[in-house]
Amino acid sequence: MFTKQVYRYAFKRGMRFGFKEGHERGATPKIYKIKDLQKYFNLHEKALNFAILVNQKSYHKFNPPSSKQNLKPVTRGCFFKIGEWAVILHRSVRTLCEYGYVSVGGVLLRSMAECFANMLAILNSKNDCEYMAFRFYALEYLNFMVLNNTNKDPELDQVLNQLDSTNRRNAELYISNFIKQKKQKTWWFRPEFDNVSQIFKDYAPILLDSYKTLSKSTHGTFFGSSLFKDQPDTMNINPRQDLKSIKVALLLSSRYLSEISNGRSQFERLGCDADYNKILQELIGTKKDF
Repeated sequence: MFTKQVYRYAFKRGMRFGFKEGHERGATPKIYKIKDLQKYFNLHEKALNFAILVNQKSYHKFNPPSSKQNLKPVTRGCFFKIGEWAVILHRSVRTLCEYGYVSVGGVLLRSMAECFANMLAILNSKNDCEYMAFRFYALEYLNFMVLNNTNKDPELDQVLNQLDSTNRRNAELYISNFIKQKKQKTWWFRPEFDNVSQIFKDYAPILLDSYKTLSKSTHGTFFGSSLFKDQPDTMNINPRQDLKSIKVALLLSSRYLSEISNGRSQFERLGCDADYNKILQELIGTKKDF
């Protein structure tokens, strides 16, 4: 009975009203011009500007000829990479919102959440952050070395040279044990953390539920694929005006990017606390809208 209902109301209806028409050329909605959404697009822009500010301050503080250029270089390099990817995802979320495809936004937002989780795992382990940052950097190289039965990679050697003597010894031991196991790994932060959920539970519990919810969209489940649709039962492959979902997506993206940027600012002592607190208060102030 349930199978027949799914066919009747989902598949059959979707074929008639969604897939049959195909992409409606020239019908892309100009959602960014909708007045009700302007506050959320402005918050999105403020989060982006905050990330840019943090990156500029980091550049001026640590780049040559600065005398501080050798302070925690591996960790700072990883945070620069995490921040870059987070900004690209943040901008991509906005593009989806503007052109009527926010229903895909959960996949990008979940990637942003994992960017933040990687940062938390590097900073909050019992091990030195430089050693943890090396492991974050090295995972794919080590998996490639296992796959090709080799124990040497020039890229890893360059990063090893940036570590102090203690962290270098630990990193070399980690490489040796990794190669001996002859098994590729998925999670670089094990055994310190079992999974991403544990990282959030331990160090950012307020964002744990959002991560778990976003994971449903990534897994492509029946309900997860409709998380960012205001009318989940409406089947349509064309642009949609999911206004409430757009608000949520822009807020989540702004929150995660702000947290990632603030994490970098705190670690590098860039003095951006006031900027972060201002954005955070604006984000919290939107609760009344829901």
